[in-house]
Amino acid sequence: MEFIEIKFEVPLDKLTPVGGDTYEFIIKFFKSPGVPLDHPSIPNLYNATVVTITPNFVVKVPVTPGSWAALDVLVALYAGDENNCCSQQTVVDLINTGSPPPVQGDFWGATKTTTVSGKRYTWIDSENATIEVAQDGKIKLIAAAEKSSFDGSASCIPFLLDANYRGYSPDFCNKLLGAGAGFPYGQHEIYVLYIDAPDGDWNYVEANIWELLGNPQTHFAHSALPEKVSFSVEPVNGINDMLPYSQSRTGWLFTAFYLGNNLSLPEGKSFAVSRFVNDSTGLVDKEASITDIAMNKVTHIVDMYDSDVRNYIPASRRWRTAKCEVEHFNQHFDLVLDDGVLYTLDIQTQASNPAFMIGNWHRHTFLEEFVGGQGGLNGCNYSSEDLGGGLLRFKIANNTSALQKVLGSVNVRVVWTPQVAADNFEKDPGFMAFAEFAENGMLTINGDAFSEIEYSFMLDFAGVQAIHPAVTTPAQTNIVSDYYAPVWGYGAGGGSYIYLTPAEKKARMASVAAARGTSAYYANQAYMYRNRMGGVKYHNGWESVRDGKGMLGLIYDIEVDHIAMHDVKDIGLAWQATDGTGSFITTHGINYRLTFPPGDIIKRAPHVHSHEFMKFGAFFQLLLASGHALWEAGALFCKNPYAFVPDWVLHNNKVLWQTDGGPVEEWQAGNPAMVQPDPNADTAFPNAPQLGEQGAWCGAYVYSQISTASDRVSGSIAYAKYTYKVNGGAPQNGYGVSDAPKAGALGNAELSRFGLANVGQDNIVDIGDLQVPIVILTQGMDGYGLIVKNFFCEPDDVVTYSVQVGAQVLDFELVGTLLHVQYVNAALP
Repeated sequence: MEFIEIKFEVPLDKLTPVGGDTYEFIIKFFKSPGVPLDHPSIPNLYNATVVTITPNFVVKVPVTPGSWAALDVLVALYAGDENNCCSQQTVVDLINTGSPPPVQGDFWGATKTTTVSGKRYTWIDSENATIEVAQDGKIKLIAAAEKSSFDGSASCIPFLLDANYRGYSPDFCNKLLGAGAGFPYGQHEIYVLYIDAPDGDWNYVEANIWELLGNPQTHFAHSALPEKVSFSVEPVNGINDMLPYSQSRTGWLFTAFYLGNNLSLPEGKSFAVSRFVNDSTGLVDKEASITDIAMNKVTHIVDMYDSDVRNYIPASRRWRTAKCEVEHFNQHFDLVLDDGVLYTLDIQTQASNPAFMIGNWHRHTFLEEFVGGQGGLNGCNYSSEDLGGGLLRFKIANNTSALQKVLGSVNVRVVWTPQVAADNFEKDPGFMAFAEFAENGMLTINGDAFSEIEYSFMLDFAGVQAIHPAVTTPAQTNIVSDYYAPVWGYGAGGGSYIYLTPAEKKARMASVAAARGTSAYYANQAYMYRNRMGGVKYHNGWESVRDGKGMLGLIYDIEVDHIAMHDVKDIGLAWQATDGTGSFITTHGINYRLTFPPGDIIKRAPHVHSHEFMKFGAFFQLLLASGHALWEAGALFCKNPYAFVPDWVLHNNKVLWQTDGGPVEEWQAGNPAMVQPDPNADTAFPNAPQLGEQGAWCGAYVYSQISTASDRVSGSIAYAKYTYKVNGGAPQNGYGVSDAPKAGALGNAELSRFGLANVGQDNIVDIGDLQVPIVILTQGMDGYGLIVKNFFCEPDDVVTYSVQVGAQVLDFELVGTLLHVQYVNAALP
């Protein structure tokens, strides 16, 4: 079905209310005053319903499929009946190219979908990979059998990885590329790597992964551009694994912003985002959207790029960040300073502009001069003074007992480093991070290196206490360390899972001192005022998190952090982009397809982490730590796929176009045969699919169902005693030689987490080493809960878990590798 979109401005008291914020009315179309339009595709009269809280709203009217040139028509709105006109007849340009925007409420535009036997399949293709859904519901992968390497010197064959970055077994690959393979409900991913490896030998790839995929000097000869298909399987109606209908459907958007389900987390838990939408209420109304999101969908929104955030929501719901800024001033002169002479230079800076600074910050400045010409001012003393209003006074004093002379210029660099002011130390549910401060500061700011001394001042307790002597605990600040803290030695606890041997990992969990290691976070008492940003940390390229290592490492990091110190908050930082770190294959990105009725736009965008990867991270960060923050560019998005931005392509690659059934060709701006971006869009459609926020939100929502909706976690979160069988095979112990987990210093297998340290409990190391499932039994006031994550089976494997629950052993039959959470029907002791 196709639609046309009409904007109205009508006082709401003239419309007919039908409950809440919903109104009914009639729309009529005329070709001239009083003369019906009588167009073959457009109705003369349409009965409309809208949900709105403002007099400005948009209505989408269904039309008969077809194409027509621009029409100038008259449109009027009637309330109650078709004779009660409540708006003037307005001339509207109606344009239909055969590819109108998606229907109102359809948040899965630019995807492909089909329904088979009561199941809905939705997917997003890359340029040379797609899926076919058979009548029995099995999925077949369609992808090239080989590709030439980047430099054309070798033939590369496909290796298939799942959403956990683990390779499918040869048998499952044969199914997937043959008659098809079964997948359970949930969101999945098939990542297709093309590698020059003999006989499809993955062990060869593992042994030579740097040369084949990472080394900038060699990988061009051994690999080709990867492909990826993301897809979901869901019941046509119903709930899948505690998630409301359609929240786990594959798409391009953060669909939780649009759907009706709200997020309710326990007090003290945070779920923060930096990107959001401006049309979640059905209106192009940024204030309403931001307020709705902040109050209902997340706990915090970043207050940095878009100053409107702080105008619409209370400070307690903002995720505040501190940003370091630099200004340059070139002063040209011939300067001669006699002994004892003081030279004064006054500079007006941008800092007088309130938008330049975030919050109420003290300012710190320093002078660094780059001298040209003759002379040098060697040995002179430098100082600076803040005169207020952004006016700075720099002083150069010659105390050298000699004449000092310089010919040329002095480059004055003013660096504004945010030192937290007293009024930002008030305790509230909000929190503050220095992510942008460190990102721009530690490396360069407009080409300038940043001082380690000043960075350390921000982290050292002594530096903060010198300004605010009353600060003695993070509870007074809600400040969180940034993700570059480990570079300066302030990393907290974990973060080394993929690089350590099993014995080394266990040693880190054996004592508080070992968990803290040499971190300056503990040695310099930064914990006295500053919480940790840990756990998820900086997502690396796929090769560093493959085989489930990224997810196993997350739990390991959280447990190590809380063995090191269990009463300091730990906020996980995450984002979907892998940023190309560690892998040039990742850097090359993916050619994703935006699917429209006449064809596909094909755009190069970064490879992004899977829905499952993001879901797992948010769930466990909230379960075991204190919060989850998603850090991305502070962009506004909308649900209209016609608002795509052609310039948003990785490495300036060309945008491509393929008409249905036609060849791939270069997309041409203005060509009416190719889909064009909406010229009236004031925000953008995402440039990469499956915004990580949606996967993370799903993880947060599932956690809310075992915490706030029904308390299943307040009493215990422990590794379970269990055995398991795969596809009816022989029983296997959950921990290798035993079905029982190892106990820690507390005498049980409780996971170390906020508020509890169980020194020596290191089952997560054995789970990864033995390649067995994660099985966790929880208990709260409302009963038991079960958490299962099995990285080491196939999507169609049926696994029976026999779990000790109190005095009973209960069987749970689950399918596949996705995170599974459920209530357990068993009496509490």
